[in-house]
Amino acid sequence: MVEMKVFMSVAGHPKLAVSTTNLNFGSDTITKTFTIQNSGTGILSWSTENTPGWLTVSPRQGNLLKGQKATLTVSCSRAKLEMNSYTSELKIVSNAENQYSPVTIQMSVPRISTYSLSTRTLAYGYTDSIKNFYIKNTG
Repeated sequence: MVEMKVFMSVAGHPKLAVSTTNLNFGSDTITKTFTIQNSGTGILSWSTENTPGWLTVSPRQGNLLKGQKATLTVSCSRAKLEMNSYTSELKIVSNAENQYSPVTIQMSVPRISTYSLSTRTLAYGYTDSIKNFYIKNTG
């Protein structure tokens, strides 16, 4: 009789699960979060791609064991952007069977009101009871 020991290693099958497919920042929200998870087996290696200049993501990459989750923080900056609606697709790429998951990002930059005054000061004399000034909407 021959006795033989066999060692076998089964490769894992990581699977990327994303808690949302859409983040809408509206006209005033700056930061939102969502989670990703390895809902398969093995090690899930992931990273984010296709980030426009007005968007930051943290963390941008990582590894997750079976069942582990990571919270991603997404922030938008409206500085130097024209009044408009903006849409982009954030890609989360991975070594999973479903290699990437898109998250649609929506954000708008509202109109900023500006005004001008006809005068910056009002000087009242002893007999003055009424002074006029005007506010003009210039934006």
